[in-house]
Amino acid sequence: MNSETLFKSIGMMDEDILERSERNTRRNPARMIMTMGTVAACFLLIFTLTQPSIQKPLENASMPAAFQSGVAKFIESPPSDLPITKGDLIWLSQEDIFNKWNTAIFSGTVIKLDNIVISFNGDKEYRAIAEISVDKLYRGDIDKGDTVSVLLPCPIGRGIMMTGTEIISQLTVGTYGIFMPIEYDESSYREQNGFTLKLQDVAPYGFADGMRFAFIESGDGILFAREMYPTISEVKTLMEIENYILGMIK
Repeated sequence: MNSETLFKSIGMMDEDILERSERNTRRNPARMIMTMGTVAACFLLIFTLTQPSIQKPLENASMPAAFQSGVAKFIESPPSDLPITKGDLIWLSQEDIFNKWNTAIFSGTVIKLDNIVISFNGDKEYRAIAEISVDKLYRGDIDKGDTVSVLLPCPIGRGIMMTGTEIISQLTVGTYGIFMPIEYDESSYREQNGFTLKLQDVAPYGFADGMRFAFIESGDGILFAREMYPTISEVKTLMEIENYILGMIK
């Protein structure tokens, strides 16, 4: 029932109530008082239904929608008894890696890492969000100096083992590298336990997996999924990787 229909039905009811109360006023003054109270309550109901909802302002209205609604929350670290997960990555050719999704490609420095938990109707999934400061763009709608929020396929922390995240799980604040996250759009979503999550509501970008979409510097040299990039499996510098990427996206 919409507010207009409710108003009309309550209006007709009020006229009947008032007619009956006029006939019976002398016999029962108390009933008239009760009737007028009912009328006041009805008009209060009409006012309430027709006014816009007034809510307390959000503490941080700039946060993505999933955090505002409570579907996603920031946490210090995932539970210590988080089970080891295993799985197989879908096969992709080197051409697929660059063309299958709408990936932005840039180099930059990780300036912040936050673990999060996402609730899929009570089913909890632990991830992380990396804030990456961009210093060079190869592809995408990003400018040098921008900070990009990227959803990671795993949480960050010691002792966390998830198959297919061996490269991304080694990110730390200060890590420099070349990153290739997907830019999420309306078609980017995740279904789990009867709940559909729009990935844009968590972060504007995300990695398709934790292996093939990052090339990062470390104390042991350049870390990346070498076996998945046979053409450059022996390279030792980010400059060599940059030249390879430029050749792939021409």
